[in-house]
Amino acid sequence: MNKNLLMITQKTIFMAFSFCFLLASAASYGLPFNVAPKAGTQLPTTVIAGGITTAYYTVSNNTQAQRNSNYAKYLPPNVSQVTSGGTYADTCGATFNLAGAGQAGNSCTLQLTVSGAVNGSDPDPHNHLFVCFPGGTTCAGTNFPLNVTQTRASFAYVIVPSQSKVLYCPVNSNGSLGTCNDTTGSGWTTPVGIAINPAGTFAYVANSTTTVFSCPINGNGTFGTCKSVGSGFTNILALAINPAGTLIYVSNTTGTNPISVCTINGDGSLSSCQIAGSLVSPNSGMAISLGGYAFITDEANSVVNSCLILGDGTFGACGPAGGSGFSAPNAIALNPAGTYAYITNIFTRTISTCKVTNGTLSLCSTISGTAGPRGIAINKTNTFAYATNFDNAAIDFCTIDNSTGLLSSCAITQALDATPSGIAVS
Repeated sequence: MNKNLLMITQKTIFMAFSFCFLLASAASYGLPFNVAPKAGTQLPTTVIAGGITTAYYTVSNNTQAQRNSNYAKYLPPNVSQVTSGGTYADTCGATFNLAGAGQAGNSCTLQLTVSGAVNGSDPDPHNHLFVCFPGGTTCAGTNFPLNVTQTRASFAYVIVPSQSKVLYCPVNSNGSLGTCNDTTGSGWTTPVGIAINPAGTFAYVANSTTTVFSCPINGNGTFGTCKSVGSGFTNILALAINPAGTLIYVSNTTGTNPISVCTINGDGSLSSCQIAGSLVSPNSGMAISLGGYAFITDEANSVVNSCLILGDGTFGACGPAGGSGFSAPNAIALNPAGTYAYITNIFTRTISTCKVTNGTLSLCSTISGTAGPRGIAINKTNTFAYATNFDNAAIDFCTIDNSTGLLSSCAITQALDATPSGIAVS
């Protein structure tokens, strides 16, 4: 037989086998087992990098006879079976016996530990769950395959200028922060601002002189080797990254208080830095909206300005954004949808919440309960706001009402041993 024809024939046979194998898993009748999510549980859809999550299936004997020494022959990549000490008393072992259908003991709970991404549409049948009789030739899959995406863990990054440190604090499932530790990043003398790219893979730290550092973020929240990037900066006060993660804005306090804009490259470096625009007073804080506006706080004049962003990233018209109740506004953050702005006020020790419409602010209200808020950041799920507490050397967190954008229940979530300033959340 022709060698090429033989290879095609073998490939065709394998594909046919794979198709039949998957087809068998899709039909529930005539199969030795029924494999379905355990009642009262839900299959996981995400897992945090470096963490684990759990899936529970009920495996039931579909035949009338007692079946002994059954086992899970195939599991998806990044999935392992818990065979002892499981959550439920009837956890399936490495091998397990099942009574006949309709009898007591005809099922057990298959407990699976998921440590990474799982492709529920993987064309390779060996990368799906299959439970088999002894010998492994009579098997059944499930109509409910695991389909799990891996996400990065969330961390709050906090600037502590007096210690020349950037701290990282793990974000717990209830929104509170765990113990903060040094990121081990270096190069700066007095860090004053920080911004995280949308993917959570790079942190940008501004030195108070003329330098911006790009630091790769490891899966555990620490920084890799930080490098000086970009050019043309002078007496930096704040950083902001656009929602697309393609541009970074750097506020400078010299002369006409220019704001630089630089392109963010795939390796975290910056290029093509130019002046985006200038404002009358030093720019304490910045945030970039989905609508294409830069919101910039003017602490000296107690206003928030907005600038239209042009196609090349530079500014068009700039002017007061409106809103009211600001008192030496320091930092500003926008919710992920870009519909609300949160501004810290130094003099009144409050946080303002304002409705955002294009480049304007309106319907502003303030909340107290935080002592000297400086930096502010919103998490990606728009459930919590985090503010650095200057007076108490701590970090506060407040609950966000998604329907109104308002903050409530502000309280200290983590005490520090020095006064913090800027903050960002990955």
